[in-house]
Amino acid sequence: MHSPCVARCGLNEDDYCMGCYRHINEIVSWSSATDIDKQQILLQLDERKKYFSGINNSQTLSRKKWLAAETNLNRQNKTQAKHKQNNKPTQSQQKIKQTPTISAPRKKMKNMFQL
Repeated sequence: MHSPCVARCGLNEDDYCMGCYRHINEIVSWSSATDIDKQQILLQLDERKKYFSGINNSQTLSRKKWLAAETNLNRQNKTQAKHKQNNKPTQSQQKIKQTPTISAPRKKMKNMFQL
């Protein structure tokens, strides 16, 4: 499945790319995501594009920011693997059930779509 990247990376204050409308965590994990995960992300992009219309990039996607997101995702993956061994749901799995929709107020956007 092809990446929705349009080579205009620029993040808003909530770390969403204003080129492809993916969160930095979704961008970093794209190559290792399952086709089902990628499809779920793709299905959200049109709604995000409408939501973010008129919002400008506030920062570029730097290597430092990429590496920080990658480190965070690696930590989450290790935690999930550890919990899987113990058959306990991880915090991120519990959060997925509670994730608000895109029409949520702006203050909730920072926690939305986190991997």
